[in-house]
Order: sequence, then structure tokens, then C-alpha cells
Amino acid sequence: MRLRSSIFWRKVKLKDGEIVLIRFLQLNDLLYLDEMYASLLEQTRLLFHPPIFRGNLFVRLIEKFKFIMSCSLTLRKVLLKIFPRAVVIPIVAVNKNSQIIALSYIKILNWLPHSTYFGVGSSVVTDKYQNRSLGY
Repeated sequence: MRLRSSIFWRKVKLKDGEIVLIRFLQLNDLLYLDEMYASLLEQTRLLFHPPIFRGNLFVRLIEKFKFIMSCSLTLRKVLLKIFPRAVVIPIVAVNKNSQIIALSYIKILNWLPHSTYFGVGSSVVTDKYQNRSLGY
């Protein structure tokens, strides 16, 4: 599946029958990312610590700014052309209460010829939703 549209979303049915929505991060979700990260057990936080949650305040603000700029498909396309390392492609999973239960993102590192980009990614699923067929 290609992630080209800013309207990307997909419903996924978990093992227990609960349906969650997977979609691009939206601006209003940024307020709830800290809440989701705080809900993780310490052991999970040791394995998942993206830049938006670590470092001093200035570093966290710069990283969150990258997430904000990447929430808009138009801004993301512009950034890919002028400064690809500033682009993050964040995707979240939300439950029926609109709580963020998972975060995945790809951070663009560089570009290759023919408009091909490569990057690194990371994912985390909240402890309550682990082992429920969401993260595989």
C-alpha cells in the first residue's frame, strides 16, 4: 500500500474483535502523544524513545515541529524537495475513544536518484494493546 494521500486510513480488527483506525498523525493528535508515551511501562519506554520524548526542551520542540510540518501533505512535499531530513511520516492507531494506542514513524535520512527516499522507522504499541495483532 502506498502512503500518498493525506486522507490515508484503514480499519483493522484486532484478535478480540475490537476495531481500531490507522491513519496519518493529525495536528490535534500531537497533544495526546505525550499522554500515550507517559502511559507506557518503564520497560517499554526503554525500548522506544524517539527524539520527541527525550532530550532537553529545545530538542523536543524541534522534533515536534518536524511532526507538525509533516502532518500536512503539501508541506511534506515541499520539505522533501528542499530539506528531506526534516521530514517525518508519522502514523497512529486510535481506538473507538479516539485515544492513540500506537505510533509509527519513518524519519527520512536522504534521497536517491529518481525521487527515491530512504529513512529509519520506529513503532510502539501501548502496553494494553500489545499482543493483540496490531503490531505485526
